[in-house]
Amino acid sequence: MLANLLAWLGGMATFAQVFLFLPMALDLLGPPSFLLLSLLFTLHHFGYSTLRLLCKNTLAAPLITILSVLSAFISGACVLTTLYYYLYPPSSGSTVGHALVNVLPYLYASTLRWVSPVFTLIEGICTLLVIQVVGRVGKGWADDDEKEEGFEWRALVGLLVASLVYCAGLYLVVWAFPSTPFPAFLLGAALAAVFFLSFIGFSLRRTNVLETSLVLFYVAYSAWLSAAERAMEPQCLGAKRERPAATRTALDLRQPVERQPLAPTASAPFADLPRNMRITTIVLGYRRAILIAVYTHLLRSQTWWRWVNIALFLSVWSLELLLDADEDSDTTVGRWKVE
Repeated sequence: MLANLLAWLGGMATFAQVFLFLPMALDLLGPPSFLLLSLLFTLHHFGYSTLRLLCKNTLAAPLITILSVLSAFISGACVLTTLYYYLYPPSSGSTVGHALVNVLPYLYASTLRWVSPVFTLIEGICTLLVIQVVGRVGKGWADDDEKEEGFEWRALVGLLVASLVYCAGLYLVVWAFPSTPFPAFLLGAALAAVFFLSFIGFSLRRTNVLETSLVLFYVAYSAWLSAAERAMEPQCLGAKRERPAATRTALDLRQPVERQPLAPTASAPFADLPRNMRITTIVLGYRRAILIAVYTHLLRSQTWWRWVNIALFLSVWSLELLLDADEDSDTTVGRWKVE
């Protein structure tokens, strides 16, 4: 019990260090130190996740608990290392220091630039997952309302919240409507798709007002962010620090999949797991390294990839809405989307 508590506190401390020290390094020490610190964080969590996968359900499993407790201290050592090399830059004769400070961070940055569109598209999928979970929770909360004299106050609260989200999304559309023709055309097409898919979802009873309002808000927010990115300098990252939130939330929502008691092979060694469980285990195991990479990857503006993200987001949502209702009603997802 105490070991699990210490491991949880260590994980929270590590998470806080990542989201506090990376922006501070960027603002105070500059992009080179920011890249170095992000690289050290990524290597640390990549190594920890690899050991966790290799030592899971083995005699070396207690080592993982010890490393999770020490994770915050290792992250602190990464911060101190970055600060040291900022104050005392390595000379060209120092092979290890020169490679660590002047070579590896820029290779890391180049890699992130190449995979940046992939991260942007993944963000749309994760956001859709979060929106659907919020819609599920809200619908379940409203359905559990105890009727008193025929007044369903929870349903009224849900409608009020959805209307506020609709208003916020429409306000973003009006406030940040593009002034150039092509982005305005893309925004109009996206809004038409949102309203058309919402009408289909309501007709098939496959969605609810909370989910559709959040979809509209996300599309409007993405359009506003695209306009803001167009006006930003390539190295300006400050306005984008909240983007990985949906990714982290979606990865956290996937954790119960790994803990399902109905899967008899969930506690087996990694080599004995089925292929689908291996993929889930790898993604969940490396979620912190993925989060740090997503948090760091915005080294330049991705204006047009944001519109691709909107298109993919709406395409996946449309496929989910148009699935066979009879087949989907027997699944866990269908029970909360089809009455």
